[in-house]
Amino acid sequence: SDIQSRLAIEKLSDDGRMHLVADLRRVFLLMDKIDDNHAFEPKFQILKELLEDIIDANEQLDNEYTKQVEDAKKQFDIVKEKRDIKLLNQTLEHFRYLFFDMTYSLHVMHFIIDNYENINPSRWKDPKQARSILSKARDLIIETQGEPPVNELNRILNSLEQLLILSDKEKAISFKLF
Repeated sequence: SDIQSRLAIEKLSDDGRMHLVADLRRVFLLMDKIDDNHAFEPKFQILKELLEDIIDANEQLDNEYTKQVEDAKKQFDIVKEKRDIKLLNQTLEHFRYLFFDMTYSLHVMHFIIDNYENINPSRWKDPKQARSILSKARDLIIETQGEPPVNELNRILNSLEQLLILSDKEKAISFKLF
């Protein structure tokens, strides 16, 4: 065939081998581009949903993060326009951190209130002390109208972590963020 005869001729000279290598390079670059395009769409959809979650969280937090949300929208538009997989991955990671930062206090407060209202003595090394810490934490949440300082929440979580009885699996998963 035509391809085989060209290959046979090109292999005979240094110049021909350089042409073959250049052709192979172009093919591999094209394959990378096709692969990136294929990976882009599903991740872009995740980015879009995460941006929607960030916007919703900001509304629930009385627009406390409006500047960050506006910046996130701009980043989203840049990713949409450039369609660069590396930029998409960086932006996705940034959005995940932003969403975590925005909702961290809410998750911690939910943990405190849920455990205060439904304390399970078998989960605590010292249920009485845990109840006392949870009560003070709940009071702090009420006093600050649901906006306790993050450093205070971290201190409370560290105290509670010391009192929790965790299975080995829970130890591997829980409180890695704290």
